[in-house]
Amino acid sequence: MNRTRKFLLISVGGLIALMLVGMVISVFTETSAEELSTLNLISEWKWYRMAMYAALVGCWPLISRWATRAGQGANGSETEDILDKRHADYLHMCSQWWKIVLLLIFIELVLIQQLGLGG
Repeated sequence: MNRTRKFLLISVGGLIALMLVGMVISVFTETSAEELSTLNLISEWKWYRMAMYAALVGCWPLISRWATRAGQGANGSETEDILDKRHADYLHMCSQWWKIVLLLIFIELVLIQQLGLGG
């Protein structure tokens, strides 16, 4: 259940954060709904998406460290086996960065560029 909560926290929390950032930007730019409907977000936000992808891949070791940290019940008296397993999990998760790159390429090329789900 702990892994499911982490996944939901990251995915739903990320979506909510993106929505809030969009709302703040829309307040500062004072764009109307008619102006927003004429925007082509696929081409206009391409560099923002690329920067976000680069930041995600660049921060992957930090995300891996956060995901494999000790849980709420850790009390400091962990055995060497648990520490070794946690370090092995961290190294394994760090080594999976290329799968994240493939997922982001798929999202960009198929979902956004081909299907037009970016706006």
